[in-house]
Amino acid sequence: MPMPVSTWVEVDLDRFAANLRAVREHAARTRDGAGPPEILLVVKADAYGHGAVDMADAGAREGVAVLGVATLHEGIQLRQAGCALPIIVLSPLLPAEIDEAVGHQLDPTVCDLGFARAYSAAAERAGVPGRCHVEIDTGMAGSACAKTKPSRSCASWSACRDCGSRVSTPTSPTPMPRTSPSRTISAAVSGR
Repeated sequence: MPMPVSTWVEVDLDRFAANLRAVREHAARTRDGAGPPEILLVVKADAYGHGAVDMADAGAREGVAVLGVATLHEGIQLRQAGCALPIIVLSPLLPAEIDEAVGHQLDPTVCDLGFARAYSAAAERAGVPGRCHVEIDTGMAGSACAKTKPSRSCASWSACRDCGSRVSTPTSPTPMPRTSPSRTISAAVSGR
C-alpha cells in the first residue's frame, strides 16, 4: 500500500526574486565590466518540487534570460502555461520528439550530428529558425558530442540559428583523459 505524502513546500517568491537579484549583482561584479550577466534558471523536476510554472514566472519578472528543463514534456508544460522565454531541454531528446520540440520552440541539447541534421530539417520544414545547444564532451563520458567541431557543424545546419554550447567540467576521483577540459572546449568552440 502506498504511503500518503504529508509534506508540502511553501515558496516565498519575494525572497526568490531577492536571491536572483543578489546572484545577478554578484556575477556582475566578477565580470570586469562585461555587462550584466544572463541567467539560465533551471526549473527541471517541477523546479525541484517548488513549482516550475510559478518559479519560471517569477524568474521572468526578474529578467532571467533562459529556462532549463530536463524533458520535452517539462518544456511543453511551460509553453502551455504561457511562458515566452527561451527554453533549453538539458537532456538529450529522442529523434521522435524533434517535431514537438520545434513546434513548441524548445531548444534541444545536441549530442550527435545525426540528431542535429534531423532537428535542422524539422525546423526548416516548419519554417522557423532552430535554436540548439551543443554539449561538448570534456571527459565525463556522458551524452556530449565527442571530438566534434560545433562551430563548423552549426554552420552546416541550414535552419539552426543561435547555436550555443555547454560543458560539464569533470571533478572525479577517477583518472581523467590526457586532454584537458579547457583544451577540449577551446578546440571545439574554435572549430580546430
